[in-house]
Amino acid sequence: MDPITAIGFAANIVQIIDAVVKVVGYLNDVKDAPKDRARLARESTSLLAFLTDFRYKVEESSTDDPWFSSIRLLAAPGGPLEQFRDEMDELARKLKPQSGLRKFGKALVWTLDKNDINNIISRIERLKALVSISRQEDHFKLSLEIKSDLNDLRHGVLRDHGDLDELKQGVLRGQKERQNIITWISDLDFSAKQRDFFTGCEQGTGEWFLKSDIFEAWIGGDSGTLWCPGVPGAGKTIIMSLVVDYLERNLALDHVGIAYIYFNYKEQSEQTATNLIASLLQQLVRKDAFVSEEITSLFHRHMQQLTRPTIAEWSMLLESQIGRFSRVFILIDALDECSESTRDEFLYEMQQLQPFINLLITSRPISTIELELDGAARLGIHAADADIRRYLERRVKRERRLRRLLITDSALEETIVETIAENAKGMFLLAQLQMDSVAKKNSRRDIRKA
Repeated sequence: MDPITAIGFAANIVQIIDAVVKVVGYLNDVKDAPKDRARLARESTSLLAFLTDFRYKVEESSTDDPWFSSIRLLAAPGGPLEQFRDEMDELARKLKPQSGLRKFGKALVWTLDKNDINNIISRIERLKALVSISRQEDHFKLSLEIKSDLNDLRHGVLRDHGDLDELKQGVLRGQKERQNIITWISDLDFSAKQRDFFTGCEQGTGEWFLKSDIFEAWIGGDSGTLWCPGVPGAGKTIIMSLVVDYLERNLALDHVGIAYIYFNYKEQSEQTATNLIASLLQQLVRKDAFVSEEITSLFHRHMQQLTRPTIAEWSMLLESQIGRFSRVFILIDALDECSESTRDEFLYEMQQLQPFINLLITSRPISTIELELDGAARLGIHAADADIRRYLERRVKRERRLRRLLITDSALEETIVETIAENAKGMFLLAQLQMDSVAKKNSRRDIRKA
């Protein structure tokens, strides 16, 4: 095989990325697809992050690097990369809408069966395994022998079954160590809170925030801090969950890192500055295809010594991990709910990272926080009247007792929404409390008196 350059290899990877992007786009347009569609979409999206990281690694490499001799085999004519690209192109052709289908606004129809899905996912996993083993050569002393025999390559078969077993064992060891390292980094998990907060949002809530010039300027900038103060009950956490979802949906394919923290005054003992920095690192490592050498080395050293890293060590690794992404967004909710000492220490670490990240912080409008964030862009959070009305209309429809009382009195329903929305004065919490009271009434007369 002719020698391949790093640039040429990266170009091959880009071709695969382009094909997978098409597949993901078509998957998102399919109408009435089974659960297997979602499974394939998740695997394909995960593969995009994996391949993007691989591409950047290759572009930064030299053909003299020890690991390059292994990955060179992947780019052999008719080899794994070329085969996979062809398979993704073929899959994209199968999923592509018929001529004129989109013109008439019709969604795509699912045409793949379960065996098709399983085969595609198996091919994705095999490609990831081959790439992983080639990159883990220094870790596990593995060597991939991908033969140039066209028949073997076409069917993705290694001639030597011993090599295949070794490949599988190497992948399993790599996956197990990666998970062990991720688990070791932090016990804090904010993903469940994100799901809970976002699930409670009505469609359309917070659009005023996401479409504001200040927010769009913050997203468009390479770095910068956006402070979003709001009084208690204004809906700061709801807005934060919307921002997290917005970034994950719109920037997931651009090799962008997204990490977030939800402060809670009841969890101050666990939410120390050291633990929070570690959590941010863990979230970014989860979104990366590979665990860096620095993190792996620190893991083994502290495991041997039965110790935990210092905040300085975590911060150093976090800065290094940030450099593995094209951009990184860090989102902090309710900064005022942590202890003052934690806030001072945590903000200091964030300020050291400021040139490399886009930072968004919500809090109550406290003077000490305002002083710390002097110079940051500012976008106040309030519960928009339209958002409050959406919430109230949903509550009226979902409260069984209210539905029964109002089924023949639509005018009273409108009165409830109008009155509570007016009295809420831009506070979600106040609207919620008033609605809780109304929902407990046993008659229309009691509702009117409330």
